[in-house]
Amino acid sequence: MATNRELAIRWFEEVWNQGREEAIEELAHADAISHDLEGPGVTSHGLDSFRVFHGQLVRAVPDLRIEILDTIAEGDKVVLRTHTRGRHLRGDLGIPPTGNMVDFAAVV
Repeated sequence: MATNRELAIRWFEEVWNQGREEAIEELAHADAISHDLEGPGVTSHGLDSFRVFHGQLVRAVPDLRIEILDTIAEGDKVVLRTHTRGRHLRGDLGIPPTGNMVDFAAVV
């Protein structure tokens, strides 16, 4: 059985780096909660909103790559420090394509 750390790493590799939409169903609970995907302060239940967001982002930034820099896992909690980059080539997020690089660090 995979550890929570291994599942978190698999999420970023398969869902984001490989763009495998089917991995969303494999790795996320059907009643997962997403925050702010449909707008600031909006909480979504289930995977429908996340699937829409995922499709929009991977189309808008087709070369999206999320590198995991560090992981901390304790009990049932996992924290990752990531670096995300890719080029904004399509307007699928409601923002006209800029052709600019998206490049940011995050802790998730």
